[in-house]
Amino acid sequence: MAALVVREHADHNGGLTTLSESELREVSTSLSNLLPGPKTSVVETQLDDGSIDSLQKVLERLFFTADSTTLTISHGAAALGALSGFLDRCSIASDDNVKTIVLNEDTLKQILRIYLFRAENHKPKPLRRLLITCGLLINRLPNKDSRLRVVEEVVKSCVQAICEPELIVAIKSAIQLLEHLLSKQIIDATLILDKASPHIVESTRELSDIEDGDNVQSFAVKILEWVQYPDCAPAISHLLPVFFSSVKISRKANVADEIIPRVGESSLWMKSVRQFMKIHPESFSVLEEHILPALLAHDKEAIGDYIHSLTPFRENDPLRESNDMDDILLCLLACRTASKLGSTHVNTLGLSRAGSSEYSINPTSLSLSLLDHASPSVRLNALTTLVSLVKPAEEFENSIVVRLKECIPYFLLETSSKPRNELIAVMKKFSSSIRMAVPALTGKASEYERSDAAEFLLWYLRFLVQELRPTAPYQTHITALNLMLGFIQSFARDICVNNILRLITPNSEQYKMLFSQLSRVLLDLLFNAFDDVRHFSAEILELLVESEFHARSDTISAGSKVTDREEATLTIIDQILDCVPRAKDLFYQTVRADHADGLGRLLNLAFVSRQCSSNLYDQTAMYHDLVYELQKGIDEAVKDLDHAVRTAPLHGHLIALRYIQKYSMVESMLKLIS
Repeated sequence: MAALVVREHADHNGGLTTLSESELREVSTSLSNLLPGPKTSVVETQLDDGSIDSLQKVLERLFFTADSTTLTISHGAAALGALSGFLDRCSIASDDNVKTIVLNEDTLKQILRIYLFRAENHKPKPLRRLLITCGLLINRLPNKDSRLRVVEEVVKSCVQAICEPELIVAIKSAIQLLEHLLSKQIIDATLILDKASPHIVESTRELSDIEDGDNVQSFAVKILEWVQYPDCAPAISHLLPVFFSSVKISRKANVADEIIPRVGESSLWMKSVRQFMKIHPESFSVLEEHILPALLAHDKEAIGDYIHSLTPFRENDPLRESNDMDDILLCLLACRTASKLGSTHVNTLGLSRAGSSEYSINPTSLSLSLLDHASPSVRLNALTTLVSLVKPAEEFENSIVVRLKECIPYFLLETSSKPRNELIAVMKKFSSSIRMAVPALTGKASEYERSDAAEFLLWYLRFLVQELRPTAPYQTHITALNLMLGFIQSFARDICVNNILRLITPNSEQYKMLFSQLSRVLLDLLFNAFDDVRHFSAEILELLVESEFHARSDTISAGSKVTDREEATLTIIDQILDCVPRAKDLFYQTVRADHADGLGRLLNLAFVSRQCSSNLYDQTAMYHDLVYELQKGIDEAVKDLDHAVRTAPLHGHLIALRYIQKYSMVESMLKLIS
């Protein structure tokens, strides 16, 4: 019966047509019955010549279907699944005639053509299964010469795709194919380098750090060129480690020096990464995320060697500005990567090489010394490295606190948005780390305790408040607001903002002053000319109001007496409510759109404050007043439009109502009003 189904699909319409999804399932089921495999108890029957011919025709139709560019995603996945299952079943059949159908050069070439040229039409998972099946078939080829011819052609195609971007081969598939063949030891690096030699002779002359004839590192640079494409970077991070491992194994086997030259005892990939970094500095983040962690994880012994293969320099060297910036960046990147990997080569103080103090580098000291470097990218990478080296729940060194106070102000002077955004992300992570070093913020203490970390947090908040002064430029405002928001959000999940300020200030007077300054500058920025400045100011103020409410609720529910510091938490709501009349006066005088938006945001905050401090009827009264003022203005406009425009502008109230509409209780208030 199974043989009949196979023949039916082989002779369908008398020609090569694509198999439908239902036909693909029938072929898979029929083949399982026809060729049960060695692990089942069913005895495999000997097939006649007609059945063998039918299997050959079914394979042709499977190839034709998988090679089609008109299939849907699900249809393509079914085609590759059926093809992989067919190839695997036939390759382990007991009948040699069945094995011959798939274990030949032509079949493998067709598989590889689909994998390399049709990858964009298929999902990754069925493609991966086809790749694994292809590797198994190559190993099962009975003829050694045939196996060699197949792998040579495969490697040649993949190398050409890597070295000649104009080819239509799917580069990601070529990289994954080389990685799979290397990891399964079907090929070694010598074959790859032999096929790559004609393509990299000319390009080697353009690489300043790589000697002529060094095909290993030249080809590695060619591979690294593709990390600029996001989908290729993960595949390259898997290929490079196995490639360099194969190179080392080939060296030990005394392979000819002209193919794999000996360049010393240090890791082979060091010069490649360094040279690529010099050519493509814009790919630094990709190296950090994918490439360097993979290489160092695969070769942890090389971490110290890699850092010291860079141009040596001292962190206290007054001439450090003259050092190669690429080397500095790569050194910082290596320190961060080693820290993430938890390498045993990263000591408490830093990283040293084979007991040699002459070239020892302390990552923490190095990072601190580079925080005021002339290059913005070096400064930011030094700060990122320092943050990665700081261990949560460990006391901060005083030298770190002092140096950060000196250098953080420089970061807010950046005019470009990219370094400012990177600074915001780094400092948000740093806030979470430094919090663990303050006992009072981890629940281990209930009152202020002096520590370097607490002093830094207090300085940091005061610094941000100062940067939020109304006369500061836009770049300073938006960066400081984002830093403040990130700081508050990193704490607000577990501890209210008011308690944060209370636990890092030595006394109630300093606490009241800091809180008052913070709320005042944020209220001023509600009427800033820039919309995003107003937005972030309102967002932080809303967090402060909600945080106050939670702090007060916790105090009342615990039956505790309100302290002087907790009494100050009432001021933010009072300040918001007191600011409303002055904001209305300003709006009526200027009738500016930014002042209208500021008034709307302030009225929304007043609504939130009433929500947090009073019952529903107080909110209803405020909502009723807004609607009443709006109706009054409309009535005046009906009588005298020119006079109403000058004396009763309405866009501030309309904006306030728009913000308030997001709250769920508005519907119930409308019912009460009506």
